[in-house]
Amino acid sequence: MTHSISWNARKHPFQHVVSSQALPTDVFQWLLDEIDQFEYTPYTQNKHRYSARMPDYLLPSLHSLAKSTTTVLTQFNNRGFLNCRWECTLCKDIPPYTIGPHPDRPNKHLTLLVYLQGSTIDGTILHNTPQPFVPNTAIAFVPAANTIHRVDPIHHNRYTLQMFLKKHSQGSNINSIVL
Repeated sequence: MTHSISWNARKHPFQHVVSSQALPTDVFQWLLDEIDQFEYTPYTQNKHRYSARMPDYLLPSLHSLAKSTTTVLTQFNNRGFLNCRWECTLCKDIPPYTIGPHPDRPNKHLTLLVYLQGSTIDGTILHNTPQPFVPNTAIAFVPAANTIHRVDPIHHNRYTLQMFLKKHSQGSNINSIVL
């Protein structure tokens, strides 16, 4: 059975889309059940952020999410996505993780964030508009100079699936999905 993803387009504070059921229920539940069993390693220089590789057997489920996101966000953007791939990372943020206002780097063609587990108050803030942390909700957008977002200091552990569509490059040890 194919998981159908429904996207809601939003224009404020910048163009983005939101899905309230991003992952199939069984995949989402499996991730929640296993979330603390992954081998997390430091992800960035921020000592409160860690990442883990997604098991390869989950990649087919993530492929439909990636394909759906690419299709819907292509409507906002005229550039093609040839020779691109989605990089998938499971992130664990621990209090008081924070990241200041920033647009994503230009090497990211599309950004997708799926909330897995956390507190409603620990969501991402698009400009000054909080996005409540609701499990299995996805937020996606085409990075640009105006797509400023941040995370204020969190109060509880926060687990997210981060996916970025980037130009295909060799040698990465990050899970990837080629479209």
